[in-house]
Amino acid sequence: MTGLEKIIRKIEEKTAKACDLTINKAQADADKILAQAEESAREYEEDVLRTTEEKLAAIKIKEQSGSKQRAGQIILAARNSVLTACLEEALQAMLSLPQDDYFNSLHALALKYADEGSCFMHLNAADLKRLPDSFAGTLKADLKKKNCLLDMSNTAVDIKGGFILVYGDIEINCSFEALLAGREAELKDLIYKHIF
Repeated sequence: MTGLEKIIRKIEEKTAKACDLTINKAQADADKILAQAEESAREYEEDVLRTTEEKLAAIKIKEQSGSKQRAGQIILAARNSVLTACLEEALQAMLSLPQDDYFNSLHALALKYADEGSCFMHLNAADLKRLPDSFAGTLKADLKKKNCLLDMSNTAVDIKGGFILVYGDIEINCSFEALLAGREAELKDLIYKHIF
């Protein structure tokens, strides 16, 4: 093995370790955000359920025959409100990550969702302004290993956070909103099981 091959091998090993650390940190951050969202949801649920119980008591006194159906509707609405609040809180937590953690998360997402070929990465205006100098170069190098040739677009897109990869006419929407929406049913089931 030549000296150059040894250097390349060391660089590849360091890059792989760095990627693993970033992905593990992103997963730990996601777990932490979910735990915080679950705790907030429990507190919110207690307030909502307390209010709902007061409304139910008033309904039972006023109308016996229709109270069960109405109560079910109120509880369902309250639970949906809690679930929606949890998802919104998770989105806000992702958007308010410290800058290094935020862009490390974008890096990990790009590695996960990028395909082979040439593409442009589009960010929102705020992220374009605060983009770390090393982000594009590091990401390009890592994606090149997946036969993905990335260019950063200077054109801002209307998303809250995350990015959009554009391969000609094909877009891969990795905005945080789209990622949450794509897993909304799964996340709602998970939150529902933990809270209710």
